[in-house]
Amino acid sequence: MVGADEGTVARRPGDDAGAPVTPVRRPSHTAETAVTAGVDPAAESRDGGTRLRRVPRRRAVPWTTGRALLAAGWLMLAQGLAPSRAAADGTRVVTDSAGRRVVVPARIERVFAAGPPATVFVYTLAPDALLGWYRPLTLDERAYIPPRYAALPTLGKLTGRSNTPNLEAVREARPDVILDYGAVGPREAALADRIQRETGVPYVLLDGSLAAVARVYATAGELLGVAERAAELGRYAARVLAEVDERVARVPADRRPRVYYARPPGGLSTELVESLQVLGAANVAAGRAEAGALVRVSLEQVVAWDPDVIVTIETAFAASVRSDPAWQGIKAVRDGRVYLAPLVPFPWLDLPPSVNRLAGLKWLGRALYPDLFPEEDVRQEALAFYRLFYRQAPTEEQLTRLLRGA
Repeated sequence: MVGADEGTVARRPGDDAGAPVTPVRRPSHTAETAVTAGVDPAAESRDGGTRLRRVPRRRAVPWTTGRALLAAGWLMLAQGLAPSRAAADGTRVVTDSAGRRVVVPARIERVFAAGPPATVFVYTLAPDALLGWYRPLTLDERAYIPPRYAALPTLGKLTGRSNTPNLEAVREARPDVILDYGAVGPREAALADRIQRETGVPYVLLDGSLAAVARVYATAGELLGVAERAAELGRYAARVLAEVDERVARVPADRRPRVYYARPPGGLSTELVESLQVLGAANVAAGRAEAGALVRVSLEQVVAWDPDVIVTIETAFAASVRSDPAWQGIKAVRDGRVYLAPLVPFPWLDLPPSVNRLAGLKWLGRALYPDLFPEEDVRQEALAFYRLFYRQAPTEEQLTRLLRGA
């Protein structure tokens, strides 16, 4: 049930196109029908891989084949299906990445980001619409963000496996829309429906996978009225992903490294991260972990895996692992291939798994395939990313500190 209120069932994808669409019941949203916008033709959950089928369903394009053309096609598709037309009452209908049809205002100026990935995404696209951060920024993080945006208030978050949504915070913020970015499976859709029903605020889900970045920027750009900015960000994402694909394709499968992603505490928890998949690496924990969920492991298990490379976002672990006798039997430690990902203002590898990961793809490429990803290329790409996405280029000193872990 999408956008339902007081027992009324909204039209679902695949229903009769002439049937009425039920809007979210807000005082200023009273239309019975509106214009479809922002269609996402292929969304897939990152929690368990459940595919949400809609009509029509298109054949999937292989991950490592022709991503530049694929991203460009998605960009044009999203723009073509998301016209800036509004119904007479000032509303329109968007179809989000979960296939939910949601009535939103024709003009959106206030966005409540549902969680960390959404906050980073909205900040990069439309910072003037972002109502606040999910947590207070540290002094180190604030140094990489223009002061006017670093000073935004803290609103908390609505999503998270152990998080109880603060619906009163949503009501007090008076957003035009709630925007979420990440997994788009049944669990996320159910939460979105419930929060939308209980707050009266439209809730839009966007696919947070790296493969979908260009397409989702285009959809969100139309939604928030910043299509040109979205196109610029989407072109950058498509280029970087295509360049990474092209270089990784040169490496035979049997020469790609086996990698352990070390998370706190003490490097003995891990998860599956999409960036390693993009770089063609074999995650040694693939049989134990899943995307977006931490799993505890023993040191004995890591020793048994004997990874070629260890990457981490835990500063204390990175500083101690090379001198810790318990880790010396692991190939990655013996070979000096333990890498601390840059962390500010948002980690380049994960946490949150948003568009900040684009900054880390070439950095990770250098850690895994140093012959294919020159240091200067990594440095210049980081500079370009921060200037474009975070709206503030780092100083040479800041850039050097960021890259020190590589």
